[in-house]
Amino acid sequence: PRGTVDDNLAQGMMEWKELCDRMFPPVDPEGASKRRARFVIDDQYKDEEIDVIKDRKMQELEQYRKDQEAAKEAARKKLAQMKAAQEAAKKEKAGAKAASG
Repeated sequence: PRGTVDDNLAQGMMEWKELCDRMFPPVDPEGASKRRARFVIDDQYKDEEIDVIKDRKMQELEQYRKDQEAAKEAARKKLAQMKAAQEAAKKEKAGAKAASG
């Protein structure tokens, strides 16, 4: 790219952008987040003991994620119940005021 040789900054920037896009293609952020990195180790470097530990740790990680999701869902339900109880208390209080007034 020529850059600003011809005093045309916009054209130089477009050339650099095109070059960068060719060298580093844009990544789809939605698709990238859905995929998880998979590390593949060549057979010549495999170690049975390490593989067992890695598998156990991956299982622990999955269990941790499930536990976190369950805790998040339980917190949502508890919050919904608390809001419903508050609304019911407000309605009861409003009904009591209307009956006495």
